[in-house]
Amino acid sequence: MKRNITAIAIIGSVALLFACNKDNYKTKPSLKITNQNTNTVGRHQSLVVEMEFTDKQGDVSHGVLYYYPDRLNQRPLGAGDGLPYEVLPDTVPTYPENWQKGKLQMTLSYDFLHRNTDTAHFPNDTIQVQFWLKDRGENISDTVITSQVVVLTNG
Repeated sequence: MKRNITAIAIIGSVALLFACNKDNYKTKPSLKITNQNTNTVGRHQSLVVEMEFTDKQGDVSHGVLYYYPDRLNQRPLGAGDGLPYEVLPDTVPTYPENWQKGKLQMTLSYDFLHRNTDTAHFPNDTIQVQFWLKDRGENISDTVITSQVVVLTNG
C-alpha cells in the first residue's frame, strides 16, 4: 500500500513539474495594443500606437506587421471625395533569435492619415486602425484595433 501511495506521489510530482514548465505562448502570434498617444490628429501631428507581441516559436523578427486605417464616417465618401486606404505591410524589426515577447511601435503621420479632399461636406475623418502580425512561419495573429481617431481637416 505504501508503494502505491509513493508511486502516485512521484507520478503526481512529475506531472506537476511538466505542467508548470509549459509556456503560455501559442504558435499563432498574439498582439495587444498597450498605448495610443491621441484620439485626435491635426496637422504636423502623428498617431503613435504601441503594441506588445508574444509568439511561441520566437520567429516574429523579420515578420510582417499589417495595418489598415478603417474609415468610420457616417456618410461614405464618393469616388472623388477622398483616396481609399490600402492594407499596408511593414517589416518587423530584428529581435534576438527565438525572442518570444517584445514591443512594436507604429507611427502614422497626418499626411498619411488625412485622405479627405471634400472638406466642405466632410470636415474631419474618423478612423480606427487595424493591426495584425504574421511571423516567418506564416502564422497570423488576431486583429487588434485602436480606439476611434479623428483626423482633423483644419487642425
